[in-house]
This record gives sequence, C-alpha cells and structure tokens, in this order.
Amino acid sequence: MGIDDPAEAKKLLDASKEAARAQLTENERLKADLATANAAKDAAEGAATAMRERTRLAGVFAQKGVKNFDYGYFLVSQKQASLAEGESLDAGEYLDTLAEDPASVAALGMAAAPGAPAAVPPANTSPTAPGATPTPPGANPPVPAKTSMDLSSEEWAAKKQELGLPT
Repeated sequence: MGIDDPAEAKKLLDASKEAARAQLTENERLKADLATANAAKDAAEGAATAMRERTRLAGVFAQKGVKNFDYGYFLVSQKQASLAEGESLDAGEYLDTLAEDPASVAALGMAAAPGAPAAVPPANTSPTAPGATPTPPGANPPVPAKTSMDLSSEEWAAKKQELGLPT
C-alpha cells in the first residue's frame, strides 16, 4: 500500500468503511447494525455461560478439595470435549475417579485419601546430617565452608597449593 504509519492505514480503512456505509440505504444500515449487535449479544451470552460453568465447577471443586482450579477445569473440559453429543459429565464422579490416581491427586492439590501412601518426605536440606544432634537454640551454629567465590586471593592461592594445582 505504500503506507508505513499504522495509524494512517487505520484512518484510510475507517474512511473506506464510512464511505461504504454512506452508500447503504437506511434499511441496509439498520440491518448491519442489528447484525453487529446480535454478534455482540451472542459473544456476551457465550462468556456468561462459560462463567456460570466455571462457577458451578468451583463449587464442585471446593466440595472435593481440589485446590488447583485451573488444572481441574482443564481436565473436566477435556473430558467433556471427548464425550459424544448428548452425553453429559458428572464432574463430581469424574473427580472421584481422578482421586484414585496419586499423580492426579497431587496435580489437583487434593488431600490424599485415607489409607493412601504417605507423601515422600523432602530431601534433607538441613546443614546437619540426618540423626545428628541439632544445634540448640541460642548456640552458635556451625560455620559453613567458604566457596571459591568467598575466598580472598591469598586463601585461594593457599587452597590451590593444598590441592596441588598450579598457582
């Protein structure tokens, strides 16, 4: 088109739309306005329906103890999409079937079912070894070893010499 400025292109597009609209009869203009309003109404109704469904599912998720709402909504939506036309999904029953799989329980943030295996404890990140006597409160904790980044140039040279590295 030979136009570099997007604002200028928008102005030309708007002007051409106005020119085309001016050539329509009053009846045609009203029909076009009605079609635009109907499209906006349909979009708003679709958004409202989706919001009602999310709200309904939020209640079901709360009853079932689902904490990861977005993932739960995704799973339910995927299941609903896979159903044949005319079939409906009971979200509560579907969540009950998902609760049988420990991976799904963890992904949904649900509490583990009674009798389910306990979660694996996290790795020891304590500065003391497992089974070691913990440092009593108020006592000076052990000083962690310095990393190579924390050593001064003299300390680094001594460390390299100790390790037999060339200095």
